[in-house]
Amino acid sequence: MKKVVLRITGIDDLDSALKLEKAISKNKNIKSALADYKDKSITIKYKNISIKEIEEFIEQMGYKSLGVKILEKEKKMSLTPLIIIGIIIGIIVYNLIANTFLLPKTNFLSKSSENILLLVITIMLIVYNINNLWDGFKKIMLGRCNINSLVLITTIITLIYGIETIYLNNITTYLEALIVILFFQKIGEYIEHKRKIQTNAEIKQIATTNIRKVNKIVDDYHVEIELEDVEINDKIIVLPGDRISIDGIMSEGTSHFDEAPITGSSVPIEKRKNSHITSGSINCENEITYIVEKTVKDSFINRLKESLVEDLKKKQKGSKRIERFCNYFVPILFIGVMIIFILTWLQTNDMHIAFTKIVTTMLIFTSIGYVYITPLGFSKISKEASKKGLLMKSVTTLEKIRKIDTIVFDKTGTLTNGYLSISRINNHCDESEKRLLEILGSIEKHSNHPLAKGIIKYLRNEKIKPNIDFMTEDLIGYGVKAQEGNNVYYACNAELLEKLDVINSYKEEERKMKQEGNYVIYLVKNKKVIATFGLKDTIRKESKKVINLLKEKGFNIYLFSGDNEITTSKISKELEINNVISGLNCEEKKAFINNLNKEGKKVMVVGDGTNDALAFANASIGVALKSPNELALLSADVVLTTNNLFKILDIILLSKNTLKQIKQNICISLLSSIFFFAMSFGLIANIKPTPLWMIFGMMMNLLLILVNSKKAIIKEVVIPKRK
Repeated sequence: MKKVVLRITGIDDLDSALKLEKAISKNKNIKSALADYKDKSITIKYKNISIKEIEEFIEQMGYKSLGVKILEKEKKMSLTPLIIIGIIIGIIVYNLIANTFLLPKTNFLSKSSENILLLVITIMLIVYNINNLWDGFKKIMLGRCNINSLVLITTIITLIYGIETIYLNNITTYLEALIVILFFQKIGEYIEHKRKIQTNAEIKQIATTNIRKVNKIVDDYHVEIELEDVEINDKIIVLPGDRISIDGIMSEGTSHFDEAPITGSSVPIEKRKNSHITSGSINCENEITYIVEKTVKDSFINRLKESLVEDLKKKQKGSKRIERFCNYFVPILFIGVMIIFILTWLQTNDMHIAFTKIVTTMLIFTSIGYVYITPLGFSKISKEASKKGLLMKSVTTLEKIRKIDTIVFDKTGTLTNGYLSISRINNHCDESEKRLLEILGSIEKHSNHPLAKGIIKYLRNEKIKPNIDFMTEDLIGYGVKAQEGNNVYYACNAELLEKLDVINSYKEEERKMKQEGNYVIYLVKNKKVIATFGLKDTIRKESKKVINLLKEKGFNIYLFSGDNEITTSKISKELEINNVISGLNCEEKKAFINNLNKEGKKVMVVGDGTNDALAFANASIGVALKSPNELALLSADVVLTTNNLFKILDIILLSKNTLKQIKQNICISLLSSIFFFAMSFGLIANIKPTPLWMIFGMMMNLLLILVNSKKAIIKEVVIPKRK
């Protein structure tokens, strides 16, 4: 089996990546294909076929291979060309200043030779900027306009004017101003590229569930193989703490599994031989072996990914505020300059003068800020947000948050802590509660069981030390046995009491605790029950306050969960949430969100598990708490790097302030454009615009935007500390 990673053009989103995967997997000589639309590459495992034949096969499906990707090098946008261009622009600006103020020049070329050099530099920059310009062209062909469309039109007009001016041997070409515009456009791209890399790196650091290798049993040996090489009936071994990567049937061992990421239930589920285990669940306790019953493509997680693709594709239709502004502004500007051209030509009967008016107008309205309003503004806000634990994937997110009126919370791991903790203690002996907790903790402290971990976390928070030295023995499926001298203790379930012939007088007590959503543990000393403990997933300390604050701000609050009705209702009553629905799987959560959408609500979903991914994709905004769930992180619009629900309020605040700042930047840019436009028609003291004036205007506008962005961050985005 051979492996190759090819760079591909044509996979621009999740939908196209999945289509390519499916199509190429139909080739009998290709074992597996995994496309990455973000990296624009596909990893292929193959045999009995050449790379050239694979590339031809890919081209037949409408895609294009750019050759084998060099894996050692990470794809990054280099800063070096921008530094070189910056130096060249510095020399150009100095020469313009030297011409104006009779200072020494840096070269001794004639004006005609200098203009030809400017033309060469402009063409080189156009080539360097070709991707952005091509994007502008595609938007125009689709009947829409963005920033790149504006720059494209200005570039074409100015380039034609520059060539005509050189041909006529005139002095001013305005190519200097165009060079600066193209430079700033590339700077904006670099800022956005750097921000995306940083955000993706931080999200990747959080995500740990993208399992690509598993341990297969071959002739009694453990062999690590790629997930794509797993076949039906293979025997896979899973260690405690590992996540199940592919569906199967337990063949050896007994363990508890955390299915909260996929079902929402915080209570671990015991699995024994012949039990079904689902991809995405976590083996909490013991080493187990299972037999694969489905292919990777047919497993639960992969089927969920396929559903997610279609939902995310629908969500990608949103556009940025600045792009919507340009969608109206560019056509109006183009019509305006055509009117100016015609009127000037009729008045002067000189096409060159009329053409000059077009060029100066386009350069003025393109150069004064539109190229870098969004990259600068959003990059600064994004950086500040990241410091405060908010990773936002696009400026569109901030725009959508402003319209949110309904917030839907997942229960397990979102409003609750996500693990079982002691909620009730029923004392049936003369020992103090503290002593009972010391005994229970000392019995459980060496166990890998999720209940034991919850107990130890509770004791740590209560500053109770489990310092009794017991000799312990795990009784799989029942509990733990412990011995100290002549005293024998059990921390166990009711089933073990029957096996030990221990009289259980507390069945009614157990029933009531279970009605309250508790998992019940009996503490037995020398065949006598001395206490019962109720364990359940407890509410986060900040949950109620956050819910109340959101209600005060006028948001509709909902709670949904995959957990049972008893547990969910108990949590909703404590948090005073009236709109509650329980027992939902992934598809049902998605349907619930779509029903809210149909009612005209603008929905934000807050969750942390795999079972929230489809809900994220169908809501206006998905917010994922810090979680190792790859699908949750992929489908969310905002990722919280800390599990602090107060960050929900921070997101809303940031949205409001960022959009206010972008509006201010647009106004600054527009007023500057009007000023220079008036100057170009001699309305301000008969001053005529020159390339130097235009570049000076760009620099001043850039400075104003930087100051305004900084002011917004300092005065409005700083989040006050909370107790």
